[in-house]
Amino acid sequence: MTNRNVRRRQLFFITVVLLLVVRLFWVVSGTESGWSQLWLQWRNATWGLVAGRYVPVSNRTAKEQGEFWLAETDRILKLHPDDAELL
Repeated sequence: MTNRNVRRRQLFFITVVLLLVVRLFWVVSGTESGWSQLWLQWRNATWGLVAGRYVPVSNRTAKEQGEFWLAETDRILKLHPDDAELL
């Protein structure tokens, strides 16, 4: 192959990858859960193999869900102790 053909292939490959990245950003930005959902999927696919997969709160046992929500309400009330709507 000539140097010119190699450059064309490289340019084609870079263009395709760039278009795929732009498409990913376009699609993810248009969804409600968008970036957080993408992050969880990538985390589970990579780090989840070593550290264990993330289990959404809705898929946990009733006891674990209760502990989670009690901790969350305590955390929120400590952040906003004077908010009448939270009391």
